[in-house]
Amino acid sequence: MTTFDCLLQHLKQERGTISNTSLTSLFQFITLATLLKNDIILVEPSLSPMSDPPLVLSPAITAFLSVGCSISPAEVSGAWSLLKDVIWSGGITIGVGLLWETHGTRRGVAEYLLYPPSHLCLHPNCQRRTKGMTLKKAAQTHTVLFTLTKGPCVAKSVHLYCQTCEIDYHHNYSVFKGQRTYYEHQPDNIQVADHVFIEKSVIELFRTAMDFSWTSAMNCAKL
Repeated sequence: MTTFDCLLQHLKQERGTISNTSLTSLFQFITLATLLKNDIILVEPSLSPMSDPPLVLSPAITAFLSVGCSISPAEVSGAWSLLKDVIWSGGITIGVGLLWETHGTRRGVAEYLLYPPSHLCLHPNCQRRTKGMTLKKAAQTHTVLFTLTKGPCVAKSVHLYCQTCEIDYHHNYSVFKGQRTYYEHQPDNIQVADHVFIEKSVIELFRTAMDFSWTSAMNCAKL
């Protein structure tokens, strides 16, 4: 049995402890405590080895983690006692960027999923919607999403089709008998070509550059 299996078995015995709140507090604690490592070292005695985590945290750090993670000071002390070695070694490092490109595309998954706003037909008189039946006829294509922080990224655009109402739902709009209708509330990513999406933040950057520095559309594309 692997270490991960052992962890799962332990959690199965205490199912009542697993919730959105408890897991959020746990990961928040690890993240914040890892970022505070230098502050934790600073208040320790000068001869304390930096390679070993202190047994207890300072009152100020404890108070901050208590408020930041929505747990009591006693729970902070308990969490630190249990997780201090993990935190001191660098916390949880999650680097999934290359996983999407290396393993995701050929398996039909992507980091950015561009679905319609709902898995239900949006027509108010749809029989499937009345029955609570989700849309299962789908077509998916791999696209490029231009983001402000990561540049061009691999994305997957998924269309859902309602066989009852004959409406094809896309990320930004729906199509009925060849007529395209854009949703009232647009998502953060806008489709600008068949296989190209752009984040709103990138579009706002282009608009600002055009308005204030008279940057041409061609030069915006080179940014």
